[in-house]
Amino acid sequence: MPWRLLIVVIIAVAGLLPAAAPDSPTSAELLLDQARSAPIEIFADVAFRLLRANVLPAARQVEVLEEVFRRAGEARQALPMKNAKPGPAGTGPSEFVGRANDLHLDALSLRSRAVQLLVARDPRLARRLFEEIPLREWQTTGCEATFVPDPLLYYKAFAEVLGKGAFTARENEKREPLLLAERVLRSMTTIEELVAVAPFLQKVGEATGGMDRINLAYSGAAAAVKEAMAQKPKCTDAAKPKTWSNEADFKALLSEIGRLPMKDRGKPEFAFRALQLMHKVEDWRDVAGITSIDAFHQRVELWQALEDSCPPGELHRTALEGFLSALNDPAVIRDAPAEWLLHANYPVFRASLFTREILDHSAKGGHPFDEDYINLPPQLMQTSPNLVIAIYGQLAAMRTKAE
Repeated sequence: MPWRLLIVVIIAVAGLLPAAAPDSPTSAELLLDQARSAPIEIFADVAFRLLRANVLPAARQVEVLEEVFRRAGEARQALPMKNAKPGPAGTGPSEFVGRANDLHLDALSLRSRAVQLLVARDPRLARRLFEEIPLREWQTTGCEATFVPDPLLYYKAFAEVLGKGAFTARENEKREPLLLAERVLRSMTTIEELVAVAPFLQKVGEATGGMDRINLAYSGAAAAVKEAMAQKPKCTDAAKPKTWSNEADFKALLSEIGRLPMKDRGKPEFAFRALQLMHKVEDWRDVAGITSIDAFHQRVELWQALEDSCPPGELHRTALEGFLSALNDPAVIRDAPAEWLLHANYPVFRASLFTREILDHSAKGGHPFDEDYINLPPQLMQTSPNLVIAIYGQLAAMRTKAE
């Protein structure tokens, strides 16, 4: 993953924002309004980032979180999933779906995250919303499943809403927190739920003042799950990740890009070879045998590899334009927003670390970045017709200013 592109965007775009300060409520509201036209996964991600930046008044923060909760059902994926086996889910489509799952942008995760953030802002509202989340049966998966349910965030929210301030004095007298906890625990039907809630049992017991009854409810659910599992045949087959039909060709081209000789970056032969590879990547747009979303992942990864390999100048500009062009895919944003965010959003999360490293390196006399190299990415982003790309550029700038 070529972080350098995003680092440069983060540093440079700060000076190219609208008149409103990027960390002002007015600017934050504008970003929210723009993000509302995008899928809920993107709107929620933008909202969570603005809340962490604390740029909205307290009352608006509560309203935005409730909006995320209410709209969470629009998410493309209903339930959170994780890799069935430890480590990466494999290569090809399984890799990107697995990484997208880690963003927790499914409907249940969005509701759970909204509840968690509301606990500190409006604990009674957080508790009421949590009780609106339906106690559903988790989808079962077969022995060869690449992904399995991951209810961790739901049970984390469960433990937090039982805390101070979520119930009235009268409700506490009637042991409402304990009754809610018992209902939730007794509803568990899968091993994944038992594992997810286990780290929070002590906290739940302390919050409800009924540790013995909490343990009893958990033990009863565990016994029922164990009995149900005993009736099922044991799995003998390992999970089989999906692969791309053209995976060998993709890896071969990625390897070609990786073999560009860094020591020759200023020589004509390097430019000639890099341009040859760019033409190959351009031809990657029409790939037979894979989905449009998979083709998107491949194109973006290839352009990122080229951008990371090319020195400042025309070669870098061409690679950067290719990357931004590949990223500007409205169909992928609409149909697979979480997977799109893997490329456009996660580097923003890492922005502060890399910004500090660059500034520290320069302060110690390290080799400075070429000025055109620094200014080019935001200039190109300014001309992008994709509103979502522009939104994330402004979020990056907000994070940089906060540093």
